[in-house]
Amino acid sequence: MDDAGTTESRIDDAPLRIEIVQTIKPDVDRVWEMIADNDRWTEWFPGFAGCAWEAPDTAGRRGAHRLVRQPPFRVREEITAWEAPHHWAMRVVDIKPKVLASMEETIDLEPDGDGTRITWRLGAKPAVWIRPFAALLRRDQERKLRAAIAALDALERPG
Repeated sequence: MDDAGTTESRIDDAPLRIEIVQTIKPDVDRVWEMIADNDRWTEWFPGFAGCAWEAPDTAGRRGAHRLVRQPPFRVREEITAWEAPHHWAMRVVDIKPKVLASMEETIDLEPDGDGTRITWRLGAKPAVWIRPFAALLRRDQERKLRAAIAALDALERPG
């Protein structure tokens, strides 16, 4: 997968781009808690069947790799930013079946009153064979991101 440029520039230049900005009820720390805990992604991100650090001693660091199961896909991701509790980013290192040539995501969290303004950006370059279906892929990914944000919005405050 392509390593040239910054995460933001690769997203901006990607042929398939999604950006969702929304204010949700939970505070920044609560939302970050869910993003930072791989085991919890299955609770709020649609289709996630598992998410684990490749090397547990690298958890929560830039450069760490995580393995995601989102049937029928198996994805190896590299964390490209981990700035608790405000900025998280990743890039896809490998995906099977090979539907993407590259993909990057960023999640930015900012306090907004008692809640959180979440900005979720995704940029992807579909594999050549799937390009005729890129519009369907984009709609599916946007639906999943919106559902994930809705699930985060439904979180109870701890305590």
